[in-house]
Amino acid sequence: MTALPKSVAQDASLRELLTPAAWAEVVRSIAARHHLDASVLAPCARGSDVVYRLGQTAVVKLTAPRWAGQIRTEASFLRAVASKLSVTTPAALATGDFDGWPYVITSYVQGEHLADVWPGLSRAARLRIAEQLGAVMAELHRVPAPELEQPDWPKFVRTQRDGVVAHQRRRGAPEPWLSAMQALLEQLPTLYSDPAESVSLHTELLDAHVFVDSNDDSCNVSGLIDFADGMRGHADYDVAALVEFIFRSDAGLLRACLRSYGWPAERMNADEGTRLLGCSLLHRFSSLPRMLAAAGIPPEQPPDFALLRKRLYALEA
Repeated sequence: MTALPKSVAQDASLRELLTPAAWAEVVRSIAARHHLDASVLAPCARGSDVVYRLGQTAVVKLTAPRWAGQIRTEASFLRAVASKLSVTTPAALATGDFDGWPYVITSYVQGEHLADVWPGLSRAARLRIAEQLGAVMAELHRVPAPELEQPDWPKFVRTQRDGVVAHQRRRGAPEPWLSAMQALLEQLPTLYSDPAESVSLHTELLDAHVFVDSNDDSCNVSGLIDFADGMRGHADYDVAALVEFIFRSDAGLLRACLRSYGWPAERMNADEGTRLLGCSLLHRFSSLPRMLAAAGIPPEQPPDFALLRKRLYALEA
């Protein structure tokens, strides 16, 4: 039987620690433990964990020991949102430990990754998807968060503020942009309108985590996966990933999403857009270079956060 590494470097690619054949052997052992058919295995290339699909019925996600909390979070959130959203979410079938590595087994969600179909969608189809994402996000935020050990939200925000320059520097942000970012955040002492508000957050509403049902006539959001980084916090925290990974420089899509979510017209203004930009910079997975790329702004260009806001967070019509 294949032995799994006891210690894994922070930046290691988990899938490359073993050969595909060795990982398949591990997944078959896990499947056998839970009496699941593993005669047809398909590795999933997306994400940082080791993920295999068992035919059309189940999915095994395995991760390094240091990320055991993510497996607990995923299973807890999946149980919390079960049958609570208008789209399909995986059912948490089992959790366990294989040679010290935690895993979760979920049901398989049918559909296509939004990332795969987005480039070919029409403007009208993209607007419809944006509206549907806003509605799904609102549904998620109404679901009571599972009982998990979670960071105190005000303390979390303070920590993110204190470390934002170092974080974005590690991401490769140019020094002039870092200085301008500090000046911007100093002008935004209050990023979250109601710090006491706490909802269930996905935190990574990426095109790789959204499934769609696509045919010749329409394309509609049909599923949502990967709640491993779910947490409790302010609703606006979930906006950053939608902008960076899906809407990008088409701010009209963000307006459509937020209208569907329930934002009133008077809230669609430049100040709110600037505030959301500030919130996105503090996201624990944010990347200023990625934001610049999404906005089509060369990183060597003199820093211009007003332009970045107009490209990504233009809420005014």
